[in-house]
Amino acid sequence: MINEQDAAGPLRNDEDLDDSWAEVPAEGQGEGVMHSELVPHTGGAAYTNGGMVEVDHEDAIQRLLAEAYDQLPQTLLNMDDPIRLQLPLKATEQDRVDALAPFLSPLIQSQADIISDRPVVTSTDKILNAVLPPRTFSVYDEANDTTLDFVQCVRKQQASRRELDELRQMFDFKLKECKARMIGICPVRTAMFDMLGDELLRQVTIDQPERGLLLRRIRDESKMTLDAYQSLHGASTQYGARKLAAMHPCHDASRSRSPPTANATMKRRHS
Repeated sequence: MINEQDAAGPLRNDEDLDDSWAEVPAEGQGEGVMHSELVPHTGGAAYTNGGMVEVDHEDAIQRLLAEAYDQLPQTLLNMDDPIRLQLPLKATEQDRVDALAPFLSPLIQSQADIISDRPVVTSTDKILNAVLPPRTFSVYDEANDTTLDFVQCVRKQQASRRELDELRQMFDFKLKECKARMIGICPVRTAMFDMLGDELLRQVTIDQPERGLLLRRIRDESKMTLDAYQSLHGASTQYGARKLAAMHPCHDASRSRSPPTANATMKRRHS
């Protein structure tokens, strides 16, 4: 926890902070280059890094995050605030994989847990990250010529009644905004219902993790069945088109035959 008395310069009040991020020094770093990790601001202290207030740098990161949000795919899934990954200055791909390991750890760690009769005790957060994996994105900081990596997990709290009403209004608004068709197969409506299903899966998993895992398996099976039906429909349509072309070759040849030219018509008249 950052002590307010240790922060140099005037502190900002909580009223001036809008969904703020507090930058705290990472553990195991020296006094040279300070590598930090963004965590949600919980109130009480201002942005500090090594005892110095860095409001301008944090505002720049907030603007970069706002621009990155506009480029991310839209979703109705309720997610937590992004967390900046703690990476060295010259991070490699393996460093990024190691930083994401706590968020993407498997439910079963070893083969012995699978063959054992004892139940595997797993936390709800771990199951939720397995059912709905967190999304990652990068933001390029031109001022410092660095790439900031963020991870965003789904929210771990149940939705309130007010949030459910807002979700219903947002769902109806998105359907009208994207001009989804009311009847027939509509890809837009299908994508919207998929996002709504993810939010339902999140709430069910928080309430009962085992039921959430079962619901995730049922949803995957339904998607596989639907994809199989679509593949069969496309294959049967192509087969029918080929059979129709084979049954009426003369009709196709007459349509593809080019009309006679003017010189050929004149030759037939003079002959």
